[in-house]
Amino acid sequence: MKRLLYIEWQKLYNYRLARIFLIIYFLLLLGVSIGLYQEFSLFGKEIRLKDQGFYSFPLVYNFLTYANSFLKIFLAFIIISTVVSEFTNRTFKQNLIDGLTRKEWLISKLAMIFLLCLFSTFVVGILCAFFGWVNPSKPPVGMGVQMEFLIFYFLENFAFLVFAFFISVILRKAIFAFLFLFVWKFIEPVIMVILNFALKGGDKTNVKKIIEFLPLDVQSNMITNPVRRTEFAKSLNIGLEYQFPTISLILTIVYTLLFIYLTYRIIMKKDW
Repeated sequence: MKRLLYIEWQKLYNYRLARIFLIIYFLLLLGVSIGLYQEFSLFGKEIRLKDQGFYSFPLVYNFLTYANSFLKIFLAFIIISTVVSEFTNRTFKQNLIDGLTRKEWLISKLAMIFLLCLFSTFVVGILCAFFGWVNPSKPPVGMGVQMEFLIFYFLENFAFLVFAFFISVILRKAIFAFLFLFVWKFIEPVIMVILNFALKGGDKTNVKKIIEFLPLDVQSNMITNPVRRTEFAKSLNIGLEYQFPTISLILTIVYTLLFIYLTYRIIMKKDW
């Protein structure tokens, strides 16, 4: 495993575009977390999110994982660009000639995805611990309460990057893979619109349930919108109590394993 990780790290480090995306990602990770902590104006009103409990335990875990989950697209760019470059530059074939098996190649990519997500989760976890410590809640809440959001954050990132990896292996063209990833982000909401229109005023309660079973929606449902957990939202009767996302968690794991298996089958069957 150390050999595979070393090989993968050398590829990532020597690929300039990947380094740029990686730097941008972690700068934004810090920028979003610290930037939202500052007081800012919105529609002429001064907003202090820390006064609403967003930076206090336990809501800080929900808030920072939710706010930073949108940045995973930069990690997806890294995965897509590095994987596609291996096919374009024939690095994949050269690795096989040098003795690396197709299975080892797959494992090395998944290991790098795992480490990227793990490090990202570690950074967000440190930020959550710091902000929660300097902004104690009333009444006091322990640091360990609702830390599972960090697990959800890791799984959401990992599942999304595995999906990006799967797309890269199928298309093997960076521009097509990027476009497909962006388009798919909009396909799931479009499906909901089409189903709503098709029902023509009938019972649409099952439409939302169908959408919630689609891959990207399942991932995002693990981390709920923290705004609806605030006292202000509850006072407007739009608040929600926190519920452990059991179904979304299970489906995310199932989808991730499915995309890994499909990627494995493609790599083993195709003669590239």
